[in-house]
Amino acid sequence: MRILVVHECDIRFAAFRYLNELVRKLQDHGDRVAVLCPHDDLFELAGGAAPAFEIIPMAFEGPWLARSAKHRIVHFAPDIVHSWNPRHLEARAALEAAVATSARLVVHYEDPEDLLLDEASGVVKASNCLRWVNKPKLTGADVEAFFRELNWPWVLSTLGDPRTWNLVHPLFYALLNHLASGFTAIWHPMVALLSERFDKRVALLPYGIDFARPPEPGIREARRIREELGLPPGSFVFLRAGTVYRHAHDQEILLAGFDRHRRSFPDSRLVIC
Repeated sequence: MRILVVHECDIRFAAFRYLNELVRKLQDHGDRVAVLCPHDDLFELAGGAAPAFEIIPMAFEGPWLARSAKHRIVHFAPDIVHSWNPRHLEARAALEAAVATSARLVVHYEDPEDLLLDEASGVVKASNCLRWVNKPKLTGADVEAFFRELNWPWVLSTLGDPRTWNLVHPLFYALLNHLASGFTAIWHPMVALLSERFDKRVALLPYGIDFARPPEPGIREARRIREELGLPPGSFVFLRAGTVYRHAHDQEILLAGFDRHRRSFPDSRLVIC
């Protein structure tokens, strides 16, 4: 089986280390993987590892994938196009690749991406339009209501260039989810949410690291980091990884929940990565 992964990040981002491990497992089963992503000439993963996958440079000519990228995609002839998230850039590239090759479309979720639209500078509110399309089967009335409540001046201003908006685009989000054959997710609540919302198969991706059996160098490194940060031995340590957005107020929820937790476990520490 040939799988084309559509990813927005340069391969030197840490996320590709995780993807590289998944690719190696797929190769053990005889699958072949290519990744459509932005890149430069440094074909090297974060940490210096060599990628286990073929790289197809992501480039656009106006609103569409560049002819060079499209040619490579068609030549690769994927059976599955796997959009690594449902955001604007990946959604457009994945939809175009799937249409060009008749491949099955699969969408990966790590976060409830549509919730970001409620905070996105007032451009569009998810509660106002996505409620009509976040359901398994759409009626004509659903589609009409969705189109009616879209912010069309903003939608039209973003159609010409996929890079004008880097979060979920409501129009392409709706198309991607309903044309998808299924989904993947990294945590059980998201598996349940997607399964209920769209009534399609959702697969749980395996963890990149088996925390139940950490390697010995990992244990030594953990001890060193704990000592440097002054973390008490045996204390709970919560790692907050990811981006702190200006338009999303999840930090308030995080800190309120951590404060409540510390009432019972005062030795706990929060580490922002």
